[in-house]
Amino acid sequence: MGVLLRSPQQLPLGTLCAIDYAPREIGGNIVACLQDFAEIVKYELYRRAADTAWLNLTSQVSSADLPSMAMNAGDFRSAANQLLLINNGGFVANFICDVPKLQNINRTFGGAVGSELLLEIARRIRLTISKRRFLLGRDLPHRFVGLVDLSGPNDTLEKLADELSSTIGNRVQTSTNVISTPINIGLTLFAPADDSIDDSIRRAQLAIDDIPVTSSGVVTSVFRSELHDRMIRCYGIAAILEPALNDKNIQVFFQPKISVRNSQIIGAEALMRWTDDQLGPISPLEILEAAQKIDFMPLLDEGILKSVCSQLTAWMRRGLNVFPISINLSGTTFMLPNFVERVTSILSEYQLPFHLIDREGNSSCNCDYRAGINYLVDATTSYEFELALPDTSSSTRLEESKLKGWWGSCTASALRWWSRP
Repeated sequence: MGVLLRSPQQLPLGTLCAIDYAPREIGGNIVACLQDFAEIVKYELYRRAADTAWLNLTSQVSSADLPSMAMNAGDFRSAANQLLLINNGGFVANFICDVPKLQNINRTFGGAVGSELLLEIARRIRLTISKRRFLLGRDLPHRFVGLVDLSGPNDTLEKLADELSSTIGNRVQTSTNVISTPINIGLTLFAPADDSIDDSIRRAQLAIDDIPVTSSGVVTSVFRSELHDRMIRCYGIAAILEPALNDKNIQVFFQPKISVRNSQIIGAEALMRWTDDQLGPISPLEILEAAQKIDFMPLLDEGILKSVCSQLTAWMRRGLNVFPISINLSGTTFMLPNFVERVTSILSEYQLPFHLIDREGNSSCNCDYRAGINYLVDATTSYEFELALPDTSSSTRLEESKLKGWWGSCTASALRWWSRP
């Protein structure tokens, strides 16, 4: 008798084991022992095949992309798909390391600095995973992709995520600059059910998609099954966001601000509300997340500002008393080169005085304050606006000392600018 382990096409190293030629009656215990023995041989054959595959494939490092650091995209996918054939339940992590601001770095510091940055990140990744069997490639200009063997007794995705985050760090030294930039890492398990490495990469990308766009430093995210449905909904919202804004399906409601002294309304905050026929109620957080995915935040902010201005104008035409309305704006909108001009143009279009609009920064206002403060100071001074920034870093505090004379006290909870009366 014999136990078939694998077909030669799947595992060329062996197909049969536990052969007994003696003509005898096979009892239950003997059958159980043969099955156990078959499983042991099966595991040993898999382990040897995996060792051989890792050894052969890891040596296929191409110098076409980053010298001696990462395979090019074609070599990596070919090697990874070969591993897929022998990954019978083995614990192999697939990770993506993304540098989303690489294009900005190239524009600001030059392409040579960007290349140095990538080379150093690749070196730090290899330093982290070199104690295990691994493959490392670069499939996009700003992205590394890797496979790491997690067959060790204490290996987990979470542990690997912590190690990558700790080793890569928040600052990268090049020959001319110290670069501090967001680095996002998504991780998942390379599953035997995957048809190709692309299936696994998609899950790792979903994990990265769960990282807030405004995050800073090294942020890791491990794929969870519920992420798939949430991201499908997110991109479904993103697909209909612009038409919904244009058709006024995204409505603006006003939450009043009441004075504790006399119980009178002294202002209000503009809030987004949206219910879609197919997707149902869509929360403001879902709207913001979808808008960030497709770089729609400035247009969304502009649409909400116009809705508020339209409502204020309607109240004034009816002879009603009006009060300042607070509008949450994103950090992306604040940092637009023509931000002040665009807001001023909209207020002028509706013939509204500046003091009726109170512009606040929403939770996504985690922008590069040091880079933007000087511009905003110059621009808002020209238009007689005041500006306050949260005191979140030493660099902000240094700039604050130059601004206190005209801007007043700095709020610690919100990025806000408003017009002088």
